[in-house]
Amino acid sequence: MTAFCFIYVAALALLLRSAHGNLIDDSVLFSINWPGSSPDDKKLASAEQLDSLWVVSADKERYRCLLPTKPLSREDMDAGTPYAGPSPLALLKPLFSRLFCSYRLEQYWTYELCHGKSIRQYHEESVGNKVVMQEYYLGKYDPTKLDRDEANYLADKRQVRVHRPTAVRCQCTLLSSLSFQECLVF
Repeated sequence: MTAFCFIYVAALALLLRSAHGNLIDDSVLFSINWPGSSPDDKKLASAEQLDSLWVVSADKERYRCLLPTKPLSREDMDAGTPYAGPSPLALLKPLFSRLFCSYRLEQYWTYELCHGKSIRQYHEESVGNKVVMQEYYLGKYDPTKLDRDEANYLADKRQVRVHRPTAVRCQCTLLSSLSFQECLVF
């Protein structure tokens, strides 16, 4: 009987200790100090060269975001050059040549995305010895459309867009006066 009482008291003491004296505390904030410097540190500007913006998270944590005011180097300015690689559709073409499928399982429905073929929503249920399937095709892919889309993309990319300002005069109806407002539309 005393052994049972001892075990009971020990369990009660552990329970009270875990409830009131929890050793795990995640409210303490830690800072990670990395030894040495990274090669990327040289590319970063000092805080004086940057504009800052304070952001507050949903948990009321404050962060200071440093925003660059101007490009830092020639590399950064060259990074704004237009992309000259393969078109997005040319990058996707290998997906359509092989047949493989991705699945998403929900509680009732299963969604199947077969790249270059179709998207399907289905549910399988076994009734006795028979499997009953309820399925809906949400979309089927037309392979001839890829070539047409790629041609349209390349033609659209080659087309030079010129933005011309257009002045539009419209009556200002906020105060029901006869004053006019001038808008520039690009």
